[in-house]
Amino acid sequence: MAANVKAAKKLKFSISLEEQSLYHVHFLKAVDSRVDLKNPSLLRRALFRYERFWLPFAAEHVNEKLTAPLDIEWMWHCHMLCPTAYVKDCKSVVGKVIDHTLKSAHTFNAGQDHTRKLWAHIYPEEPFDIGINDRFDSREMENFISKISYRVLAAAGRQGLFYYQVSLPHFEDDTFLKHSLIRYKQFLFMKARLPNEFLVPCYDIDLMWHSHQLNPLAYGKDMDHIIGHLFNHDDTVNDRSEGSKLAVADNRTREHWKSFYNENFVLFGAMYRGMPPQGFLYPITEAEMMSFTATKCNVTVDSLSLHHPLMSASTWKNYGIECVTAAGDKNTGRWFRKQGSAGTFDEQQLKKTWTKLGTFHFLSKKENNLLFDAQEKVGFAFCKSKTNLGKEALNILSFLENYNPGAANDVSKTIHMGQTTVDVKLHISHIHADVALLYLDQGKYENCIIPENIKQLLGPVALERLHTGVDNRCQVASHRYV
Repeated sequence: MAANVKAAKKLKFSISLEEQSLYHVHFLKAVDSRVDLKNPSLLRRALFRYERFWLPFAAEHVNEKLTAPLDIEWMWHCHMLCPTAYVKDCKSVVGKVIDHTLKSAHTFNAGQDHTRKLWAHIYPEEPFDIGINDRFDSREMENFISKISYRVLAAAGRQGLFYYQVSLPHFEDDTFLKHSLIRYKQFLFMKARLPNEFLVPCYDIDLMWHSHQLNPLAYGKDMDHIIGHLFNHDDTVNDRSEGSKLAVADNRTREHWKSFYNENFVLFGAMYRGMPPQGFLYPITEAEMMSFTATKCNVTVDSLSLHHPLMSASTWKNYGIECVTAAGDKNTGRWFRKQGSAGTFDEQQLKKTWTKLGTFHFLSKKENNLLFDAQEKVGFAFCKSKTNLGKEALNILSFLENYNPGAANDVSKTIHMGQTTVDVKLHISHIHADVALLYLDQGKYENCIIPENIKQLLGPVALERLHTGVDNRCQVASHRYV
């Protein structure tokens, strides 16, 4: 057994799978965040673009570091995860296997900039980037005869669920990935000695295996050396019920692993998590997210007007105003102070106006108000002093709590300070969430019946089926968000 562990560790790969697996998780996250890549119409067009435009394009630029548009990259990704079909289909479409490798987000974006220029020259009528609302002539797509034998769209549906299984933070941890690489080597070592067994990997191994396959030429070379042929990947076996092919194979894999390495195959954090919670949990909107987090934003003060009934052509230069940020009425920092001849005077309306006062950073974690202090200088020469005309707060936090992502977020407000009035016009921009402070009000444990309907739970928590006669009562505590 120890000899098997030692022999498995000696296996060599043509690429760095730890690095590739990290890039893989980041790519899956990017795809998962694109809601339109779950739209059947857009995916059909993406598949057409992949075969009609991308594969010939990539075949003509094999020495270029090309990066596909995200819709095509996703089709390419799903196709490569059936290695035998990918080799066959590439040869059928362009006469050779098109290689690929995973890239960091920075390299991926830089590669897209380069590829976009080449694409525009070769395909001036076909946009590089597409969205769900883009119009296009579907006649060419409808009349196109595909040479791809693999059902890539069906694979996209299955692979779209994979990210949830590897989305927890430890799948990006260096130590975890190093251990995953060792287990992947053990998986391949065992497969080479059990060629007729259908082995089922845990998700740490599966991430390494997928990442390896996404480097087709390296994967083919390594599999020839380790196993003797191209080791295919079959993701169509998904029935986990008792007695199914997957359930039986999973049990046999655990037994073989114990026999080969005297280790438990099951690894905490690498097992099946159930279905993703979309459709079960209540989706939090951007506006709701903003309502319970601290907020950062930029505040541009477009104009500020000060009106006082005693202001005149001879005295308007004596009027000024100060703006500070405040927590309640406590000063947290000064933004600006305007005095003297700065600004313009409207003699008819007895109003002094300043424009383009600047852009300032506002952080709701520290402040919630803008505090305006209107003042008048009185007296002459060295005997001048200031008279406070009024001080009043403008609550910026209330505007942020009612933030509308699609609105202009312009604020116009008249502030009354006794006889003095201040008209202020602001524009709030670059609004985004900062930290969230979560407090839970502790509840009590109570008797509860385990729900038989999974949708009664907060999300699809995997429950083992209890045997007949087994008590299904449990202790639960409900907590409240405050």
